[in-house]
Amino acid sequence: MRLKGQKIAILMESDFYEDEIFYYKHRFPEEGLETHFLTRLWGQDRITFHGHEYKVPFEVSESFEGMSDDEMRSYAAIIVPSAIVSDRLRYSEDVNKLAPATELMKRAFAEKSIVKGIICHGMWLVSAAPELVRGRPVVAHNNLIGDVRNMGAVYTDQDVVVDDDLVTARTGGHCHLFARAIIDLIVERSGAAGRDGGTASTAGTAGAAGTTATGGAAGATTTATAGTPAATGSGASMPTNVERFAASSPTTAGGAATRTAAGSGSAAPVDPSTSASAVPGRRVEANMPAAAGPVGPTPIPPAPTRPAGA
Repeated sequence: MRLKGQKIAILMESDFYEDEIFYYKHRFPEEGLETHFLTRLWGQDRITFHGHEYKVPFEVSESFEGMSDDEMRSYAAIIVPSAIVSDRLRYSEDVNKLAPATELMKRAFAEKSIVKGIICHGMWLVSAAPELVRGRPVVAHNNLIGDVRNMGAVYTDQDVVVDDDLVTARTGGHCHLFARAIIDLIVERSGAAGRDGGTASTAGTAGAAGTTATGGAAGATTTATAGTPAATGSGASMPTNVERFAASSPTTAGGAATRTAAGSGSAAPVDPSTSASAVPGRRVEANMPAAAGPVGPTPIPPAPTRPAGA
């Protein structure tokens, strides 16, 4: 397990997308990540939330309220999931104050060592603090494109976008690509890739035959130029994030897989020949409507687990 001993936090509330949350519950520990689900407990010891699609119960007993800076820095990544979680968490009793969860994200964005992951409607949580994403390439659910642009972010029509310490994804149906990007980024930052016999790939290092990763010093834009992902394992180089997305995510209209460093100016497109649609035998699952998660105008009942009016 490459990331044993490291921690990841996932924010939680009512009307979560079950497929996504239970995927994280199993996928991150598979890499050795100690996985914590955090919420606002409203003075209670624990709260049982229910999913949006199937009303599956999920108990949370850890709170992000009162979290010290040192404790926050102990997390390798903090994730804002899809569905209605962020809408619940952005509630504030005082209209002149940010919600505690938004304050947490502001603090997390100030720490470059923490990977921030925001998927689908999760972008709602930082809408009250637009400076966090202003000028940065991001993707969100199609329903939030206007929100993203109004926040000053650079909407990028791609299923997953990695911008330095920020990973964003289009919908809950892309949680597998999103999780993989976060894992890869933590591995890259921690130098943990070699613990299971592989070696971390770096910019300027060639991958498997027919695959080349080009790039330069830290902070440069990395672009996958051709071929298929490099194999992992003993003596093999790990593929970069861009190489992986080029082979596992389709190029959508107006966008290609991108990865930029903050402040680099613009995102470099991946060669379309490396997209999923161009890889023989690879099934393209991203962008399938059935996998898009809860996005329609379904009426949402008030969460029964919080105080009245919250």
